[in-house]
Amino acid sequence: MRSHHGCARCKHRRQKCDERRPSCTRCEEAAVNCEYVIKLKWDGRVPRKQEQTSRRRRRRKAACSITATELESLHHSPPAQPSIDEESKLMEVDAFKALSSRDKLLLNHFITHVSKLMSHTSVREQACQILPVALETPSLLYATLAFSALHLSTLIYTNSSNATGGGICDTSVADILACSITHLRQELEDKDPTCNVNHTPGLLHTVKTLCLFEIYSGKYDSSWRAHLKGARALLKTTSTGLSTNASSGGWLIARWYISIEALSALTNDETHDEQQQVIQPMIDSVVSQGSMLDIYAGYSADLHLAFRDIGSLMQKYASKKDESCGDDILSDLLRHCDECIEIEQRVENMIHRDKDGGLRISAEMSLSAEEIRMFTACNTAYQYSALLHIRRRLYNMAPESGQVQQCVRGILDAVCNVLPVTVLSPWILLTTPIFTAGPIQKMTPLHAEWSSFITQNPNVRHDDDGQRNRDFYDSPAGRDLITEVSTRDTTVPARDGHNIPIRVYTAKGQGFRHGVVIFYHSGGFTGGSLETEDVICRYMALSGPLTVLSVEYRLSPAHLYPVPINDGWDVFQYIVTNLSSLVANLASGMINLVVSGTSSGGQIAAIVSQRAQTWMKGNVSCVNITMSGVLLRAPVTVRGTEARYIPPPFRDLHQSWCAELETVRLTRQGMEEIHDTLGVPPDERDSPEAYPLWGQFHGLPRTYIQICDVDILRDDAVCYAQGLRDAGVEVQKSLYTWPPEPISPGPDTLVLSVGTYYVDLRMNRDDGSIYWALAGRRIVVSEEPRKVKFTHEIDSHDTTTNDNTESKEAGEEEVADEGTFTKLPNGDDLEIGEMPAPHLGGKVAAYREVWRELNAFDNDIKNEDDRVCWMLESVEVPEEKQERKEKKRAFYCRVGRFFLALRRAETRVSDDDPKAVEVEFSGIRQEFEGREWVTKYSVGTEADDMLHMSTSKFVLENVKGEDSAWKVDDQVVIINKKDGTVREACVVRAVK
Repeated sequence: MRSHHGCARCKHRRQKCDERRPSCTRCEEAAVNCEYVIKLKWDGRVPRKQEQTSRRRRRRKAACSITATELESLHHSPPAQPSIDEESKLMEVDAFKALSSRDKLLLNHFITHVSKLMSHTSVREQACQILPVALETPSLLYATLAFSALHLSTLIYTNSSNATGGGICDTSVADILACSITHLRQELEDKDPTCNVNHTPGLLHTVKTLCLFEIYSGKYDSSWRAHLKGARALLKTTSTGLSTNASSGGWLIARWYISIEALSALTNDETHDEQQQVIQPMIDSVVSQGSMLDIYAGYSADLHLAFRDIGSLMQKYASKKDESCGDDILSDLLRHCDECIEIEQRVENMIHRDKDGGLRISAEMSLSAEEIRMFTACNTAYQYSALLHIRRRLYNMAPESGQVQQCVRGILDAVCNVLPVTVLSPWILLTTPIFTAGPIQKMTPLHAEWSSFITQNPNVRHDDDGQRNRDFYDSPAGRDLITEVSTRDTTVPARDGHNIPIRVYTAKGQGFRHGVVIFYHSGGFTGGSLETEDVICRYMALSGPLTVLSVEYRLSPAHLYPVPINDGWDVFQYIVTNLSSLVANLASGMINLVVSGTSSGGQIAAIVSQRAQTWMKGNVSCVNITMSGVLLRAPVTVRGTEARYIPPPFRDLHQSWCAELETVRLTRQGMEEIHDTLGVPPDERDSPEAYPLWGQFHGLPRTYIQICDVDILRDDAVCYAQGLRDAGVEVQKSLYTWPPEPISPGPDTLVLSVGTYYVDLRMNRDDGSIYWALAGRRIVVSEEPRKVKFTHEIDSHDTTTNDNTESKEAGEEEVADEGTFTKLPNGDDLEIGEMPAPHLGGKVAAYREVWRELNAFDNDIKNEDDRVCWMLESVEVPEEKQERKEKKRAFYCRVGRFFLALRRAETRVSDDDPKAVEVEFSGIRQEFEGREWVTKYSVGTEADDMLHMSTSKFVLENVKGEDSAWKVDDQVVIINKKDGTVREACVVRAVK
């Protein structure tokens, strides 16, 4: 049985083709090149190519059947007309004879290349069947030529002197586009509504092509909208409606229009009701497929309606925003809106339906197993895009929220399951979901298990890479990593004959490799080897169908500049030129190449990426390789030791060298020695060959940069990212805000919180004095990200008379700090924020702290007392509110086996000046150990007079007489057991 959509070889041999891509089974077994070609169809028939020999012509003439055109001519011919001479030549009509050589070139390029930028063979055939209409419709012809010229002008090989399309430039594209628009205007003016000939399909195909041209050109943000509105107007004038069958070309128009309307609804594009009514029959014809795959759009047909409904809700509620109803209030209302809940549930049901039951394919469509897998992934990406629009644009959820990041992860995971096949693949449809997820993707460490290991083992030696790796590989996660990734060591020749060691990492069981990562290790050019980031390279190899090649370049001072950087460049050239011999199971088609490095390795990677831009364009060995990205981890990009070595545009931005960002492992002196040891001469320290911040950024591939916040090299990365962004390069960066390494142990800190109150007591370990003590209210500002505000009702750094109570009474803004909490891999919480610093002159100071939650409860505590969590604050009794020389304020807090007490005592030292005071802070920290309370710290003259848990000196009594049933705002008194006097009156602020 002959295949209608099979490869050229199977068609020629009249064999059944399984249509597997990129190579069918028959061609793969025969070890021959497999090509899928399409012949231009005229009225549904494909003319056979004219044979070259007279023998073949005679054979074909004797055996060929009479075409419909020949039958018609014989029917109208006189009987006496002589028959065609047997030796006469059969002539074929050249339909493109009237076209110029340039137009023929562009039309051929459209058929052979541009038409392959479709999701499937069936879509391509539909697109090519429109070409006969183009020959009769000048506007469509020039629109097609403009689209072809746009594609041809963007190919890499057009920049070389021997380029096939070297004559196509931006000016030529603009001229062809202008011709199309001019003819379109004329054809619209000449359109006769009373004429029986329907020219609307041709005009609609013109508008469709122009719209796609504007979208793919990317030069003007909203120019495509004008063509969409034009299509709406044309459809409105079509009283009989547009046929959606394949033969009329309506199939392609209907699916294009429905998909562009659905996606444009998400961009606040307004669609009026009357316009919707006109095109409703066409909408019904497409969405009647229900959950069937729309092969043009790449997702199930019912998702069209979901996109349209989401856009409708965005328009509906956008009009209700006013000064009294901001985004937050409106979003809160929308979360309880029946329409929003319904559309969210509908999309979630689609995701579960297709995940459990698989993607539904029409019986008329033939897809291979690989095509079904890729279309399923594409469908999933669009479904999560819809869910992301609901949660971000309707519910206004924070980008960092778990529900938003779930959608982002769903999109990216789905995209990774679609191979980057350049022709006839749903890969071409993934631009929309990728751009939907990209701006709000929350970057996470590339190797969470390794990060967790380092965090939980702070004493691991960082100067012994081999031992550190062995320690990790002894862990369960490390053992799994060893079995999942294989390695192979080899060498690459340098320009001076030196053999540069490299290590090839390959994940097991991932099939063909579609990507390659070239990685350069860290070490400041004075240290490091293939072992330095062996773990990281293994995890990268697991991230997709790719191979990682790590490079061990030579080090200084034994090998001064430019040897280490030259090694990095020599390895890059060799790998690209000999990729097939270095990488096993290399896939056919386009290979994506990523250059990556850490610290000094990031410096090499950035320099290599800049050099490669020019080198790869003129190199025939790079035809099937594209440098798709650069990954830099805390890169060195400039010698920041002196301003003269920093490019002028970045001198104000580069501040980290002067900031207090030194750590034990990297100081200014140490980094300056690293720069000196590399040996870059003073007159070359502003050269892009040595430092990439001096290089050219235009045309570089998209780049992802990981930045360490507490690092004197921080602004090396920040400035490089800014340079890329200014040059129009797509760049993403992640700022890792880890606290600086302590030179000496910090204070012994314990924070207890109950309800909305907290006590924070920090004690110096050496002498047991108060380092810092705080108490006040704890207010959760937001959950995602978790942001908490802490008021300073008591602050040991504030020794003035104006505490928070008096500030509130005077109407002044209360003193407080605010921090954002992020969960670390080991379960700890990183808090980043700003706080008032009275001891620093009242300025606001930034802070970073890592917190660990302690287990405060055990059976002994639970049996000892039912009241195990409470917060008390001292209050003044009415008769004591008169003027006096002494004021006291205290907080007492118990959480399980921990107890904290903090008191601020203020004594006036002058009757003439009420602000002349002496302030003293007293604190107590106790813990329940075994069967008794043990005092860890007790400091200050007031400590003996404060509530203790470890003595029988005091007793707590509820004023209401209810010993075991405390409630918030209850009055509690501290009574001296010996004489029965009330020592302090308190109010219950929180109790559990």
